[in-house]
Amino acid sequence: MKELKNLLECLVNGTKENEVYTIEMCEFDIKRLANPPIIKLIGAPDYQLMMHMACEIIGIKKEVLTSKTRKTNSTEARQILMRIMIDDLRLMNKSQCGKWLGDRDHATVISGLKHINGLLANNNEVGLQTLHYSLLESFKSYIFADRIN
Repeated sequence: MKELKNLLECLVNGTKENEVYTIEMCEFDIKRLANPPIIKLIGAPDYQLMMHMACEIIGIKKEVLTSKTRKTNSTEARQILMRIMIDDLRLMNKSQCGKWLGDRDHATVISGLKHINGLLANNNEVGLQTLHYSLLESFKSYIFADRIN
């Protein structure tokens, strides 16, 4: 209950940990309180290792993945990682994920999530669906194999 009160105070103040705090961010944090992410249960994974794994699976260099390039393959790869880290595994909030993927702000992440969710819902995007599945399963294997035993 105390955590919820703190979140609402941050929302009223418009800041959390000296950063802008929006209603979308508060909503995300409240959902995390109700349904804790995996990291609360088993500890935080190594995000740099996960970035390396993603680059190997995608076949792209980290410098390209985290760069400001707007080429379709790089952009969609970043958006898939946003979806996995925020929605599928709930390991990061939008601001954290944006920083992890090349110092992007949470608004960019929100836009990217909308775009990739639309593409993944389209049955014609088999390549993206396959990439999403491969990355998600690899991350799950890494997270659970190293932490539950």
